[in-house]
Amino acid sequence: MDDILVSIVVPIYNVEDYLAECLNSLERQTMRSIEVILVNDGSTDNSRIISLEYEKRNSNFILADRTNGGLSAARNMGLDLARGEYVFFLDGDDFIADDAIEKLYNKSKKYNLDQLRFSAYTFENGTTDYKWTDDDIGGIYRYRGDYPDIYDGQEFYKKMISNNDYYPSCCLIFTRRSVIEMNKLRFYEGIIHEDNLFNFMLTTICDRVAILNEPLYYRRYRSGSITQKIDWISKNKAMCISAEETSAYIEAHTEMDIEIGKWQISYFLNCMFANWSQMTREDQDALETRNYFNRVKPLWKKYYYGDNKALHLFYMNYSLFKYYNSIKLLFKKRCGKDNE
Repeated sequence: MDDILVSIVVPIYNVEDYLAECLNSLERQTMRSIEVILVNDGSTDNSRIISLEYEKRNSNFILADRTNGGLSAARNMGLDLARGEYVFFLDGDDFIADDAIEKLYNKSKKYNLDQLRFSAYTFENGTTDYKWTDDDIGGIYRYRGDYPDIYDGQEFYKKMISNNDYYPSCCLIFTRRSVIEMNKLRFYEGIIHEDNLFNFMLTTICDRVAILNEPLYYRRYRSGSITQKIDWISKNKAMCISAEETSAYIEAHTEMDIEIGKWQISYFLNCMFANWSQMTREDQDALETRNYFNRVKPLWKKYYYGDNKALHLFYMNYSLFKYYNSIKLLFKKRCGKDNE
């Protein structure tokens, strides 16, 4: 198939119960000039067998196998194989509307876009209750702000931040592949929440960004998925590395609006602090945890803006913060007893 306009990259790892629904939605796409790159990331269930069946009956489906390396590695392999003018990522346990690719491609071509961002439904596994409201499960994937124009990537990023519309999922962006390749962008491997860093670097280098505020993606929430198992130390590892990489990126790109970089790094530092509060005492005191916070302390001094006094104390003097926090908890307990 020579006339490939869109490459769809589907990383696959142990999603046998959901994969057919995902791939059926790709078979039904109203746009035919697409290639579907199925990257089997060392699945140990029947995911590879299912993928092979779809490859056999669809000439534009390509199955690529690799040893398990995580979501970033699988997506990177897909990018290496992609040939389309535009690229789109779809997780193997989700699916898209039948006309999603056609709508995204047509608008992107009409306005010569580098990136087109769109919305998603969320739903609990086992239901067809697709949500797109402010009380959605697992977060909201609908732009609240007004985006009537075509924006420079940095201009869009600032507008997105001001509207509280920060959606870093790479599955909700449709991107001109040459932008990724010319800037040698790939997902950082070995961390979770890799979308945050990739999305920041990609969006801010785009010249023409627009919004199609229509839910074309169906995001499934299920127990046991990568994004829903909580490993607080791994989360802080990801935020630490992302903050460091963001700092290096903005220092290497002098054209970058420093306020965008400050916001992004502050976001990562806020996440680390919030994650710490959810940890067990053992994990809070773990050497690995302290190492991550010590690594980002210089970034807090250089980039962080905000008025979170507890966070400032946390990074400034960890021992004093722990003492303050223990007194605060003791006071709360005492007040609770006095009110019984």
